[in-house]
Amino acid sequence: MLLGIVLHGAIPFMHGSDAVSTGVVKFTFWSVHLFRMPAFFVLCGFFGALLWQRYGAGGMLMNRFERIILPLVVSLTVALFVILYPVLIAERWFNHSGNILVDAFDLTMKELLPIPDPGHLWFLYYLAVMTFGVSWWVHWQEKKTKDWSKWGNWVRRTFEHPWRFVFVLAGIHMIVIVSALVFQPTGRVGIPVDGSWQLRIPKLLYYTLFYGLGWLLFTSKTVLSKSQDAAWKLVCLGLSCVLVHALC
Repeated sequence: MLLGIVLHGAIPFMHGSDAVSTGVVKFTFWSVHLFRMPAFFVLCGFFGALLWQRYGAGGMLMNRFERIILPLVVSLTVALFVILYPVLIAERWFNHSGNILVDAFDLTMKELLPIPDPGHLWFLYYLAVMTFGVSWWVHWQEKKTKDWSKWGNWVRRTFEHPWRFVFVLAGIHMIVIVSALVFQPTGRVGIPVDGSWQLRIPKLLYYTLFYGLGWLLFTSKTVLSKSQDAAWKLVCLGLSCVLVHALC
């Protein structure tokens, strides 16, 4: 997630006059942007399944409440207040206007309440929703004593072979992109982001795909280290795809 600093820092420099520098910045931006959020949700699904196995449904949901929902609430209330209130105090003091502390407090509360949107923390909002949704679905499947061993074996065989993994995941991703173009013909589809409280079902399903992939990678006991030998080849393939995307 620290790469988000690099990504957002690159945005102001993506439309400069120097073609070479701008090209480098765009390549850096897309190198981060095209994998960062999908990889984040894969990891969330993987460790969500680990918590489910280790602590059960109740323990996993309590852990997710403490690690996702509470940080989201605190960040959108207390943290923003701590940041905004001193700024408005300084602004009131500079303009020599009224009761500095009281006026700054009133302005801060007007800015914060009601909370307009999750802003850059939208991914925690979506993660909270899909965590509870996937947990309910898994619990429902367990009550039905559904046997998913065949799917687990297929996932393990697929993802222990790095090149098969690439083509299967790329194929699934291509189906998702084509479907998005059919239902919302914008001309170009990128990694979806959202800063509002209104859930966008296509975006939620898109990231739930990666969350579910991470969950399956854990439950199928896939030996991920088998991709280690091809790691640099896969990185070079990914960077080549990023270059093609940036040029197009």
